[in-house]
Amino acid sequence: MSTSQVPPRKPVPVRTSVSASPNPEFAGHPAAAKRRLFGRSRRTLLIIGIGVVLCVLAIVIGLAVGLTTKSKGKNLPLPDGAQTFTGELTYYAPGLGACGKTSGDSDAIVSISHFTFDAVQKGGNPNQNPLCGRKIRAQRKNGGKQVSVDLTVVDRCMNTLRTGCAPTDIDVSPAMFKKLANPDLGRVTVAWAWL
Repeated sequence: MSTSQVPPRKPVPVRTSVSASPNPEFAGHPAAAKRRLFGRSRRTLLIIGIGVVLCVLAIVIGLAVGLTTKSKGKNLPLPDGAQTFTGELTYYAPGLGACGKTSGDSDAIVSISHFTFDAVQKGGNPNQNPLCGRKIRAQRKNGGKQVSVDLTVVDRCMNTLRTGCAPTDIDVSPAMFKKLANPDLGRVTVAWAWL
């Protein structure tokens, strides 16, 4: 085929300006329309994405460090000395306790905080907890005179709406609470120590 037999090409219109596009946002490049997502540029979305990933990573690391460095017995009222603790005293309706003993409303029993009870737990059976059967002496002023009662650990109290059960809080039977305070008060400050 000779050059004289080749059909002539059609002329291509010449673009004189980049802004000749009907939408200046997509001007200049045919793929420019794909550079925006949710009304944001790719760069903005990338920065937001990296920020979210870093925040999630910081939360995960913070939780991991916080949960693994919990106090291993620090500031817990463990029976390892002659220290007196101050906490809140409440009363509850006893029954079958965590130590496996059934108690009544007039028994000289105490339920200690789950923080303290669980800190010394060995194995999965709470009946075998070394604090079960241990004695404590609780004392406070009631009616102008100092009153004390000796109590046996038979249960653990949980952190509920009714009883706070902070590490130094104790929960006793209604009869023991009545010896230490007016039951109408419901919650009072008490000093106690391991015997």
